[in-house]
Amino acid sequence: TMLLYRPSFLIPKPSKETLLILGKSCLQCLAYTYNLHTSHLLQPNWVTVYRFLTQCTTIVYCLCHWCIDLVESKTEMNLCIEILESFGDRWPVSAKSAQIFKEINRSIYDVKVNQNWELLGAQELTNKFFEASRAYHDVLSSNNVDIWFDDPVIVNSEQQQQQKFMRQQYPAQ
Repeated sequence: TMLLYRPSFLIPKPSKETLLILGKSCLQCLAYTYNLHTSHLLQPNWVTVYRFLTQCTTIVYCLCHWCIDLVESKTEMNLCIEILESFGDRWPVSAKSAQIFKEINRSIYDVKVNQNWELLGAQELTNKFFEASRAYHDVLSSNNVDIWFDDPVIVNSEQQQQQKFMRQQYPAQ
């Protein structure tokens, strides 16, 4: 289901309803993958790692677009970290991604609500999600893992890398 609702060239900006379905299917897919992992049925090969990194990319996208239940995702992020770490010995991109998901998890656990159960510091949390998204995509990019096609976070991150390179090559005089 997750692949049906992910943004694509045909549907680059899905509706809010579609994103909510995507968020639920991400967490469901993660739970299924974790069941395979705990049953020792998840093969430690590149195809499996790439498939799981695609799930992780979609989870990050959903977090940045607020279409994942934060309460439910607290548990699911731990599952994601455990799976990434299990691949980490063989695939460094997975180990680095696990560190980023630990930061995401800390941010989610730090969420505070008022007495009416309204989220406090939503903008700060959004900034943390986008910062984690940039870091995650930088890890993927630096390890030559091409998963996403046109996310503005990635594009902005790549532009920042290009600008940094240009400043290093041609410092202002």
